[in-house]
Amino acid sequence: AADDAGLSSPHLERVSAALRALPGATCERTTIDDDGACRVSGRTLPTGGLDARERAQFRERLLDVANATSERDRRELAAFGAWLEDHPYAFTAVLDGPNVAYLNQNFEHGKFRVRQLEAVAGYLEALGHVVLVVLPAKYCEAVVPNHSKRRPRAEVREQPGGTPLQALEDGELAAIKGWAERGALYVVPRGCHDDLYWMLATVSRDQPLAVSNDKTRDHWPKLIGEAQYRRWATRSVVNFGLGYAEPDDAGDEPPPDVRLELPRAYAARIHEARLPGGRVSFHVPDRDDGGAWLLATLPAAEREARRPVVWPWDCWWN
Repeated sequence: AADDAGLSSPHLERVSAALRALPGATCERTTIDDDGACRVSGRTLPTGGLDARERAQFRERLLDVANATSERDRRELAAFGAWLEDHPYAFTAVLDGPNVAYLNQNFEHGKFRVRQLEAVAGYLEALGHVVLVVLPAKYCEAVVPNHSKRRPRAEVREQPGGTPLQALEDGELAAIKGWAERGALYVVPRGCHDDLYWMLATVSRDQPLAVSNDKTRDHWPKLIGEAQYRRWATRSVVNFGLGYAEPDDAGDEPPPDVRLELPRAYAARIHEARLPGGRVSFHVPDRDDGGAWLLATLPAAEREARRPVVWPWDCWWN
C-alpha cells in the first residue's frame, strides 16, 4: 500500500510504466542531496514535521491525555508549556532523562547513570545546541530508585516486590545542580508522566529535537494519525546510542561515545509541487532504497477538479 512515506520499488516501477504511456507526463529517477535539493529538478524539498495547526492539535491532545489521569496532571503539564513559552533560552534539544540514563543498563548491576546524560548533553552542546534536560523529581535527589530491568537475586530476596535504591555520586549530583542553576533542567512533578513533557516540548515555541529511543507506542494513537506520527517522529525525535571503551590502567572508565541519528534537512515522504502552466510534480521516495526517488511531472489538467490535491498513488495507474 502507498502512503506519504513513499512506495516500494515494484510499485514505483508500475507507476513509471504507467506514466510513460500518459501524454505530456515525464518520469525519471533522481536523488536528493543532504540539503534536500533534487539532482534533476534543482528544487529543494520542504522540511518534515507537523504544521502549525497540527502542532496545536498535538499540544491539546497531550493535555487531554494528562487530564485523563487528573486535573492536577493537566495543570502541571500546562505549566511546563507556559514555562517553555516564557523561557529566555531557545532550546534546540530536549533530553528524555530516564531514557538516556538507563540506556544499556539492562544487566545485573545496571543503574541510573547521570554520566550518560552528561555525555549526550555535552555532545549536543559541542554541536551548538541549547539543551534542556527533563527529569522526574524522584531522580533529582541524593538517593534515587533503580529501575533497570534486572536486579541481583540477593536484592530480590531482600526487597521482594520493591524497587532497589541507588545513591548518586557527588559528581552526578553536581551535574544535576548545574543544569538547574543555569535553567537547563525541568523537574517533572511527582506522579506526572515525564514522557508527556518532552513530547510537548517538541511542539512548543522553539520545536526542539527530542533525544530518546522511546517509540511512544503507548501514546501516539491517542494523539495523532499514523502518517502525522511518522512525520513528527522523523522530524522531532532523535535516536541515540552510547559506546563504552575499556577502563584505563587506573580502572577509570572513559566517557561514553555518543552516536545520534539526526534528522535530515527534508522529509522523506511524497512531496507535491504546483508548477507554472498548471503542471504538477511529485517527488516519491523508494521505501526499499533509502537514496532513490522518483520525479514525476504531470501535465496540466483541463479542469483543476479532475486532479486531486494528493495524487492517489495506490490506484490511479490500475
